[in-house]
Amino acid sequence: MHLFDLYALPYSCSHIAVVQTTSGAMISLYMPLACVISVVNRMCGVGVLA
Repeated sequence: MHLFDLYALPYSCSHIAVVQTTSGAMISLYMPLACVISVVNRMCGVGVLA
């Protein structure tokens, strides 16, 4: 059990780092897209994509 914990710890830490990096990239890609969509909605007067 102790050896398993030692082996699993680096894997779980790297997995968490990968998940955080992926979600951070998704958010940084999505935020400008959301801004563009909201600006287009205001210009067109359409609230479908809001």
